[in-house]
Amino acid sequence: MTDQPQCPSSPRPTHPPTPPTPPRRKIAIKSPSWSQNHVNQAIAQANARLSHFKPASALELYTDILTNHSHPCAFLNRSLCYILLGYSSLAVIDAYRALLAAHWAKTSEVPNNLQARQLLFYGRFVLDADELRHEWINEPSCYVGVGLFGWLSKPLASLAVKPQIRAKKKAHIVHGKEFGKMLVAMANDAILKAYYRLALALWKCGGGALKSALDVLCDAQSLPYCTSDDAMQFEQLQNRILLDIEDVMNEEAENKRYCNATHSLNEDTETLRFYEEYGIRGLLKTRFTKITRELYPWDKYSLSEDNLHHVLSELNEMVEEHTQGCRLGVVREMGKAPKLGLYAKDHLFAPAQLFNEMSCFHVTSSGWDHRHPLPCDSCASSLDVSRSLFRRATNTAKEIEKCEDDNARENRSPASSEDSDVTESSSDYFDASEYLTTPTQQKASRGLQRVGSNDGNDTYTLSQSAVNSSFPSRLPPTPPIQTSSPVSQPPKSSDSTLPGFQLCPKCCVVAFCSSRCHLQAICSYHKPTCTHGLENHLRTSVLPDTWKDVPKPMTQCLLNLLFLRILANACTSSQHPLEKSWIRFLDGDLDVARPLPPDWQGDDDDVQVLWWEEKTVGLDVLFPDINSLARLARSPSDSNPYSTNDADAKTADAASKNRDKSKTMIPWSFDQNVRQPLHCLYVMGGPDLALDVRRFDGWVLETMRAKIEMAMRVTRFPRFEKAFDEAGRVVAVACGDSEGRGEDEQDEEAAWVASLHPLASLVRVAGDEDVVNVKLCERDGAVACRTFEGGDAGDAMDVDVDVDSEHQRSISIRAGEPLLRGPHVAPWVMDGDGGVGAFREMVVGKRTGETMVDAEVTEWGWGEFGEGGEDADRPEDVGSDGSENEHIEGERGCEDVEMQMEMDVGGRWT
Repeated sequence: MTDQPQCPSSPRPTHPPTPPTPPRRKIAIKSPSWSQNHVNQAIAQANARLSHFKPASALELYTDILTNHSHPCAFLNRSLCYILLGYSSLAVIDAYRALLAAHWAKTSEVPNNLQARQLLFYGRFVLDADELRHEWINEPSCYVGVGLFGWLSKPLASLAVKPQIRAKKKAHIVHGKEFGKMLVAMANDAILKAYYRLALALWKCGGGALKSALDVLCDAQSLPYCTSDDAMQFEQLQNRILLDIEDVMNEEAENKRYCNATHSLNEDTETLRFYEEYGIRGLLKTRFTKITRELYPWDKYSLSEDNLHHVLSELNEMVEEHTQGCRLGVVREMGKAPKLGLYAKDHLFAPAQLFNEMSCFHVTSSGWDHRHPLPCDSCASSLDVSRSLFRRATNTAKEIEKCEDDNARENRSPASSEDSDVTESSSDYFDASEYLTTPTQQKASRGLQRVGSNDGNDTYTLSQSAVNSSFPSRLPPTPPIQTSSPVSQPPKSSDSTLPGFQLCPKCCVVAFCSSRCHLQAICSYHKPTCTHGLENHLRTSVLPDTWKDVPKPMTQCLLNLLFLRILANACTSSQHPLEKSWIRFLDGDLDVARPLPPDWQGDDDDVQVLWWEEKTVGLDVLFPDINSLARLARSPSDSNPYSTNDADAKTADAASKNRDKSKTMIPWSFDQNVRQPLHCLYVMGGPDLALDVRRFDGWVLETMRAKIEMAMRVTRFPRFEKAFDEAGRVVAVACGDSEGRGEDEQDEEAAWVASLHPLASLVRVAGDEDVVNVKLCERDGAVACRTFEGGDAGDAMDVDVDVDSEHQRSISIRAGEPLLRGPHVAPWVMDGDGGVGAFREMVVGKRTGETMVDAEVTEWGWGEFGEGGEDADRPEDVGSDGSENEHIEGERGCEDVEMQMEMDVGGRWT
């Protein structure tokens, strides 16, 4: 197996990656264009509004700039707007993006890169700016609210980024001379101010984010260009954060002394250690906090009262087309954004299949670490293959890759040489993930996007060389909007359409149980992440030990992997991620959007401020259910120290209010919510994609993550097991005992699988007083929804079954009733399936050494234990109308896959 380029984690959470090194070209620095001057003027106007404490209008201006120009200074000051408006987590994302952009501007070897040009021309603009017209350049107008806030009135919080040489003797660069020094000075000033804003925002996030803020401040002070004045400002903020931590520790120490006197904890060291570990010390180790799970005011895509009728009309057209007799309805809760649910449009009779949803969004916590069975990357089935079959599949994948490379070299256009002097044209952009050139894969690429020349000889390749930096090198920029499909020559090998077990020919690591799963992965998510090792990186980037209210390592891993897969799917199109229909289906349990406070006007006596200058959110608000020493101190001395129900009535009422608020909060950390997503975007598309605000703004990332966290279904791995003979064909299938989210499991070595079925998530789980009227069954990545059959319906619902007198059919669900299911999704069991134990015994018994006997010579061949029997009724072979669809064989292309999975998540159903 070829070596896989890996993405090791950064030694410190704030160390930005070094950008790729493009080919050297001689490019003269040109005068700023009219558009660049227009951008600088727009930033100046936004700075002036923020100086006069008008954060809402300044935020709108900054966002308009960033939508078309990823300007570091716009990111820098928009983070201040978010802080003032009470969105500290969004301020963290913008401050980190400003840090990345300034770092890339300084470290890139090509002086004409976008971020370098922006900083250079902005520095010249600041030097030329008329102080009478731009008061925000100098003190005190360079601070938010003209010095209204103490922590925002430091030089590092200034709105003006200037080309100031940071040395013992400060001096400004003379205009018109030494462009390189001006660029470095601008970048250094922006980086230090980004560090200050980043630490300030993390401080306001509270909880374990305080430790991340301290990490950021330590990193900033270690920079070689951090002067003594800069270090003093960082130390002041650092001391303020340490005081907050000290106050909590002192309170815990006081409670500990009281508990020693009343509960005799001196003799109970185990209980004392338990409470100390779940205090502020343990929380700081995790670096986790919580943020509000809410709908953001700028979200015009998710379902809200403002766009309810329009969005519902669009989605209902798709639901009616892809389901049988179903429609969408709205479920309302007090204080929550509207939710969607599936309802019966007409009377539904039994038995009937209402829909069949195929999804390739399945991830496993085990991956390919050889400690657990090999998973199919698309449907997450466990694949039992012999070593000889795996070696042959690896060799076949290498041969396919070699043929594709040979074809790429033969078809390479001379105009695409790296020695070309063309600096900004469409030929500079290429789709880094388009690498399929087989006949099947030619069909797979139809309808996708392409750039380059129109001579039909475009090539799509990926560099597989490993690099020493934290991120792979030679990454392409984000391609522009493309309109035509690539045309490539067929390979010389005919082994590229194997029907059974196969490996990805590009990375030779990711396995698939069939060509159908392979094509679905290629069409949906795999191309942007292939060869980058992102999934293995995320699996090794979770916390080994967690606090009680912090997600388990397994949950962290699965959520990060699913989030990566959704990001990869979003990268393949120019459509906004939240505009996709299946994303709109997902319920994030979001609170209604908070109204933005009005901007301050000159004649206003009072200023509405949502940011507390000297306070951060308390632990009792973030984690009201935690077993703290303070809670133990309030409990009676004769009570169980581990009990959570012994507080007095007043304390219980306060805890109840905090608990209700806590239900609307979601775990958050700087590493997993900010650094890792931007890391993934950078690896998949370079700086352009990592700074893309139009599709991946901070609130977009947080909304997507909240939706995925609520909708993902976590069970034990595997849900299904498949055994293959030496020809790569499936000869045995078994269903696993997979239910349970795993939050209470103690076995850390167990493997888990998470999946996302947006349409199936609209079928609500029946409550205690509700009646179950449908059942969900799963097989091979597909979830089918069926009404109960005959007597099963009566047994399950414990009611009399209505009968349509005209057609003498039992009515399972009456028109207008919601679809309600049980708490678990059942496996779709076929007659030939066996239990996991019988499956394992059968597979092991039929092996000779390392080789499994072929299906034809076994007593449990295709017609009995395998999935290829004549009576096999695969869920993906049954349409929503009950008709049978054709199988997807190797020679059929991606357009057939799309016809097969009209409801496929991540496919063409958007």
